[in-house]
Amino acid sequence: MSARRSNIYDLLNSEDQHPDFGVPSYGPSSNPEETPSSNVKPKRTKVSLTKDQADALQIVFEHTPEPTIEERKDLARGLGLTFEKVSRWFLRERNDAPRRLLPDGTKLEPMLRPTLEQKSRLEHEYALNANPSEQRQKEIALEIGLSELRVSKWFYRERKDAPRRLLPDGTKPKVVRRLTKEEKSRLGQEYARNKQPSERRQKEIALDLGLSELTVSNWANGPHSKSEMPKGLCKSGSTLPLNIARIPSDPATDFTVTGCDPPQNAYSKPRSLVKLHQPPYPCLEVAGRLGLGWALRAPFKMQANVVLDGRPGIERIDQGSLLRILQLSTSLLCLRRTEDIQNGRPRGYLGLVSRSLNRFIVNEPSLWTTLVIHPNSPVETYTLDSAPTSNYLTRSGDLPLAIYLLPGTLVDGADRRMEREGAAARLLGELIAKEAARIKRLVVRTRWRSSLVRIGNLLDPRYLPAVERLVIKSSIDDVGAPDVGLPIHLDDPTSLTSLSIDAVNLFAFLASTHNPHDVLALIASLTVTNIYPGTYGFPEDGLSSIIELINSLLYLQSLTFYNFQMLERHLETFGIVHRRPETPTQLNNLTLRNTSGSARSFLRRHISPSTLVIEQ
Repeated sequence: MSARRSNIYDLLNSEDQHPDFGVPSYGPSSNPEETPSSNVKPKRTKVSLTKDQADALQIVFEHTPEPTIEERKDLARGLGLTFEKVSRWFLRERNDAPRRLLPDGTKLEPMLRPTLEQKSRLEHEYALNANPSEQRQKEIALEIGLSELRVSKWFYRERKDAPRRLLPDGTKPKVVRRLTKEEKSRLGQEYARNKQPSERRQKEIALDLGLSELTVSNWANGPHSKSEMPKGLCKSGSTLPLNIARIPSDPATDFTVTGCDPPQNAYSKPRSLVKLHQPPYPCLEVAGRLGLGWALRAPFKMQANVVLDGRPGIERIDQGSLLRILQLSTSLLCLRRTEDIQNGRPRGYLGLVSRSLNRFIVNEPSLWTTLVIHPNSPVETYTLDSAPTSNYLTRSGDLPLAIYLLPGTLVDGADRRMEREGAAARLLGELIAKEAARIKRLVVRTRWRSSLVRIGNLLDPRYLPAVERLVIKSSIDDVGAPDVGLPIHLDDPTSLTSLSIDAVNLFAFLASTHNPHDVLALIASLTVTNIYPGTYGFPEDGLSSIIELINSLLYLQSLTFYNFQMLERHLETFGIVHRRPETPTQLNNLTLRNTSGSARSFLRRHISPSTLVIEQ
């Protein structure tokens, strides 16, 4: 039985239409061995079209935009594609083809970029509305002479990448500059430690270097990043944070000893790998001398015959053993006893190096400036006189402190976990009362909000003069919302430094309270939720009163807007600020959660933060 041959092959094999496809011709295979069995299901894989296949499909589409099922099957067999692949291509082409046309009906060249005038107009429209409607996109395409598809894709890419182009201070860089050698070196060290950093880590790197997040991400994905990473990457994927020159690993030559023989049991057991976990808190970089006889410089290279200890007889140790010691010293659990650590130390020459490293750690103040409190220990251990806390406070000297209170593990009952977290919170309150002048970073994340009550007023600027980073969060509200009965329970207005309140309740409080600005004078953290201009209960001067309140709070450091939804047409009615200052209000932190584009545009006119966080 002969196979049916459609006019698709006549079209593809026509020399007049496309001479490039004359040889070989497209049609069913005449070789029966090349015909796949009908009982075997082909494995579905992602197949990219070749240039010949794409050109052939385009020629057929120009003559027959909607081929029949039989024609698509014949075309799929002739081009070596699946029927689903060919059907999806025609469906996608029919949907996108009209949107690729210019207003005059002609097709835009695929590689032709928008002109400066067209790009300027697009940026102007984006500033007015970052997500215009489909009808508005058609109008813009008609006015500037671009296809609707190009305009739609431009707005999509801009919405996706615009927040990541901002500098850490929330501003947009004026010019595109090349990275300096120091910035490239720092990026190389960061990506040598972690080849695939999280989005949060990329934000921290961008903040430290003063670059935009998009610049950091593009550098990591670019081909030049591999050539600028520090040398010392192992084939297995592990990385070394420093450039270390390779030292021979032969046991017979790894030790150069004066006056005694090398240890016989140094290589009797194979080294086991230690899986290190990255802590959920930032670590300070140690500068200056490492304390083991050699200095830390950039770029750093460890030379052979380096004296690791001042005693005679130890001149060199193999690189693997040194890295093993560093791994052991950084992977010890905080609850492990000192006796267990001492019993686990290696003997002989490695023991000398381990003790030298231990002396360095104890005597280096910068290694004792980060305190992490986990509410997993017994209640009686959370005191200032206990060994871990007292050691950190004593050995850190006068350096700035970074204190973290993190949620405990989900073991035991909820009552016992709540009791331990309360004890840890009391310890943190005592630390703040004693070392408030040295606290530079304070991160408090509790499971129950009642634990925050035991800590006291964390946000009072009078008690934390040196703080630069402050994060306070709780998961379970077991004490009630903070804005319930606000005017009634304010016996001492000077104690109120943090406030979270609904917008409607805030308007009622401002209207019903005598001298409300005196009551809220010491507010350092303000959260306003559920702001919906144009809805019931929202006055026309509501946004104006919120901006005026923000301008009157002299101690305000952190401001958060949650659920701020506003349409562009509401700007004319609700976006008028009666007593607008000459310059926007300066703040340290501004957090926008679930906010619309018009709401963000309104806030940018009146507030200028040092750190802007947008969470959708």
